[in-house]
Amino acid sequence: MDFLKIDALVTGILNSDSAVKQDLGRRFALRLGLEPGNVGADGGVDGWGMLNQRRIYFQCKLYRKRLDASFAADFCGNLVIHKADVGVLLSGVGCTPGYETRLQSFYEG
Repeated sequence: MDFLKIDALVTGILNSDSAVKQDLGRRFALRLGLEPGNVGADGGVDGWGMLNQRRIYFQCKLYRKRLDASFAADFCGNLVIHKADVGVLLSGVGCTPGYETRLQSFYEG
């Protein structure tokens, strides 16, 4: 697949309505071998699973902007709430340096 096709696919996904994005998040979780989250209000869980006795938490944020520190705080809070050992976040266009700093401080704390 060439760059133009990939770019068109990603742009189409990012411009989709929230119901489509939620369905895609559940499908991505399933593709990763995880249990998809609930349809509708999912409490921030797009997928979950177990691997080698470790609980995996998956969240998909298909926004048209980069995720900032506030998203990192929410993600880290969900890791604690859901007692996850491993967290996987799929972002539509990446994260800001503030996101990375906040995430790093969570693990250092």
